[in-house]
Amino acid sequence: MPVQTDMMNTTALSSAPIHAVGVEWELIVQTGNYSSVQTAMNDAGLEFINVKTDGSVYANQRPDRDGNVGGEGIEVVFPPMVIDTDFIQTLSRVEAVLNTFNPYTNKKCGMHVHVSNSPVKAGQVCAFNAASKRLRHGRYLSDIQTNDVWFDDPINSLLVWDVCCRYAMNQTRINNHLAKSRWTGWQRNSSNYGHYCLPFNKVGHDALLALSNPSIEQTRDCIQDHQHSGRYNAVNLSCWGRSTIEFRQHQGTFDATKTAQWCSLLHQLFTWSHAERMAVSEDRTIETPEMPFRRSRTSHNGLNRAGVLYRLIRQEGGMQTIEIMNELGCSAANVRTMISEAIKPRLIREGARSGFDVNEVLIRHQQQHFGSSYGDGVQFNGYEILKTVNITGSYGLLPENRIGTHGIFSGISDNDFSFWEARAYQLGHNLRTWSCWDGVMR
Repeated sequence: MPVQTDMMNTTALSSAPIHAVGVEWELIVQTGNYSSVQTAMNDAGLEFINVKTDGSVYANQRPDRDGNVGGEGIEVVFPPMVIDTDFIQTLSRVEAVLNTFNPYTNKKCGMHVHVSNSPVKAGQVCAFNAASKRLRHGRYLSDIQTNDVWFDDPINSLLVWDVCCRYAMNQTRINNHLAKSRWTGWQRNSSNYGHYCLPFNKVGHDALLALSNPSIEQTRDCIQDHQHSGRYNAVNLSCWGRSTIEFRQHQGTFDATKTAQWCSLLHQLFTWSHAERMAVSEDRTIETPEMPFRRSRTSHNGLNRAGVLYRLIRQEGGMQTIEIMNELGCSAANVRTMISEAIKPRLIREGARSGFDVNEVLIRHQQQHFGSSYGDGVQFNGYEILKTVNITGSYGLLPENRIGTHGIFSGISDNDFSFWEARAYQLGHNLRTWSCWDGVMR
């Protein structure tokens, strides 16, 4: 069955960063073992797929309703890949190989997805999958010696926090689209029911939203401390040092369509938060106005004293007050008045338009700057207006009147939305009963 998904046709900005995803399938094969499955993968040209035994997966002791019983638990690990046609085809090819070994899943099985904590460089997206398969480095990205060739810098900690908050706020909504074994077991504290993928509870949700501009470590510790489950959470930040963020809640599957849709939904969490919820400004250099004063029509088309003063001090190193007094024929008090009442207000207005702080460009130098000694007199200090100022970029949440919605399905296509609604009804969950945790995003 071909995979049906519109994952790459979302409403988010096309320039939004693209992350790699690494998939892990836990399942049971009734014929053969991990070694024979690996051999079959190699023979099918899928040698970049890593197959190994999984001690946390136990076979059925009695036949399930489909007659599946016995076998060996294995884990199938995909290399990190960007979500494109090749990714979908790879999922389908691996699924086809597994189907020759009479596979099945039970409540012990899960699907884990690692999302890279750094976007793939824009110029490397098309070549990334082929390179990742060739490197065969497994689910993590930290072992790549050429990381700086393929990836940009890690994403901002505020974006990670926002993604975690949105997942927590929509936890009950997410549960409705996953098997019940992946969200009811934490109440039983049993490894049979979701013990390895603890969903957000009310306490964890409230503590997470109470954080203010947290670091990665603070977000990670908040989740672990209030969930009391170490790394076995629906969202696991313990692998940040290995360059990924892990999502553990999906039930076991080796279905290409379900996998592609889940990966797309997780990726869209990052895409939407970045494009629609974050205010991002880059580092930039701003030039101060060359002359904010107009020539006077009543003074022979010449500049007044304030205009000339502006020109005198807008030079490297500025000018000493005593020199200004000689140039303009005025007192030190007059100089101070022109600075505070004529020049500074104009720079404040220009700064509001251009994005600089007047205190960053209008500098009052002490006597020592001009080679004089402290105490020589105020006429030996001076002023300078910088010609350019470097503005450091900022990263923060958009204001409430502009920020995008926090819903789990924000930005996905109508077809993908219909897929998830159909999944909920297939699982027998009543969508009209769900409700998000109480709380307001910052």
